[in-house]
Amino acid sequence: MSVALVPVLIALAVVGVLGTALAALARRRRIQVDEAEGQRQSLRYRVEPGEDPASTVAALHAAGFDAVSDGDVVLVVGDADPERDRSEVREVLRNAPLNTQGDPRPAGSVRFMDEQGGRGARSA
Repeated sequence: MSVALVPVLIALAVVGVLGTALAALARRRRIQVDEAEGQRQSLRYRVEPGEDPASTVAALHAAGFDAVSDGDVVLVVGDADPERDRSEVREVLRNAPLNTQGDPRPAGSVRFMDEQGGRGARSA
């Protein structure tokens, strides 16, 4: 009986992975369309070497922001006042773990790509 369950469990795992991947692609596409149509304000943050974009996106989602990663750039969109969002997102990024293991981020300021020197870099 347990041998018969193995293919079923494998099929369920594959369906779960595909569902998760499709949901992530749909979210990314929705955010990109909203941004292109000017319906939502966006902030771009370039992750540093050694920083995991997944932990950054997870922290932003936990704080209630829509965010997706595209390589080493995290795109954050919001519906409210862009400057207030910028301040809130900056605070989330300062407190977010460096990676999915929960390692702390190095101290420094968070810069978005549209700010002076804005490669998303941290400075002391």
